[in-house]
Parts: sequence; C-alpha cells; structure tokens
Amino acid sequence: MFWVYILQNPVGKFYIGQTEDLCKRVAEHNAPGRDGVKFTAKGNGPWRLVWSESYASRVEAMRREKQIKSMKSARWIRETFLQSVLVEFPQASSKQGPPFPFDEAPRP
Repeated sequence: MFWVYILQNPVGKFYIGQTEDLCKRVAEHNAPGRDGVKFTAKGNGPWRLVWSESYASRVEAMRREKQIKSMKSARWIRETFLQSVLVEFPQASSKQGPPFPFDEAPRP
C-alpha cells in the first residue's frame, strides 16, 4: 500500500508527499539529521501528519500527490482536506522532543 500525506508545522506551512511506509516517512521528516528530506530539514518542524490517503500502487499515489501539489494553495488544502480537522500544537519546551507524529492512526 502507498500513501499520499500532508504534514503541517507549527507556523501553518504544509508539506505534501507520498511513500510506501507512512510511519517511517513521517518519523524521517522529524528525525535529527533528516537525510533525504530537504524541505522539512530547514528547521521548520516539528511536522505533524494532518491528512493521508492510501493507494494500491505508487503510480496512483504519485498522480494524487501531483494533483494536490498543483493547487499550490495552503487555503485550498485547509478547505479541501482539513475542514473538520483542527490542528493545534502544544507549547514546546526545550526539554521535550518533537511531538509524536500521529494524533491518530493513518486513514485508509
């Protein structure tokens, strides 16, 4: 199974991606060093999973990722995918690590 996902950081920026292993990929976006994750490695985190969809093939997932990215609008993402999802970030403490990347199980 392949996943298309949207991550959001505390300032409201979004990252759209696709992967075969959703849990692992979200953890990579928040891991120290962040090899292979250029955009999310710029100190914009922590990143939280706010939306996901599953697909049977990578081709389908890539097609959907491209469709979402073509909209290029945080407002469109909020209105289309996050209407019923309120994303709030807890107050960060310098003693705490980043929050766990999943508030709930990935949506099938």
